[in-house]
Amino acid sequence: MKFNIYEKEILSLELAKYIISEIISGFIDKNSIFMALSGGNTPRKAYEWIGKYLCAEEILGEGRELHIFQVDERYTSID
Repeated sequence: MKFNIYEKEILSLELAKYIISEIISGFIDKNSIFMALSGGNTPRKAYEWIGKYLCAEEILGEGRELHIFQVDERYTSID
């Protein structure tokens, strides 16, 4: 099995590019997209890239809606 190690900045940018391409592809067939994103510090830089690109390129114009939900995969007790 081969593993690749990437610098955090490069990995964040590549993740952002992948998510942006999925958003753009989704808008080809629909005007509304739902996306669940994890919180925390790990994906923060990728989310910053995504936000900058979506605002700069006006991807969300023309009646398009991107619904984002924050998810948390940690399991904790009620107490």
